[in-house]
Amino acid sequence: MNNIWSTIKIVFFITIALLLIAYTVYCVIHEGTHIRGIGWALKYQYPILYYVSLLANITIILLIVFYVSKIWNY
Repeated sequence: MNNIWSTIKIVFFITIALLLIAYTVYCVIHEGTHIRGIGWALKYQYPILYYVSLLANITIILLIVFYVSKIWNY
């Protein structure tokens, strides 16, 4: 039973990571990001928020990868 839940967690987190990677690549290609209350904002309009958003996305992706690798080893 525990093995099934580990597999479900791995699939769920890999799916979330892939979606977040796709969103990050989309933001880089289109040079913008979504900002609450503003909508789509271009990199040159809000450069600090753009880079903070990219850094947050990359950090979350790395945390998911490390978490999945920890689950995978058990």
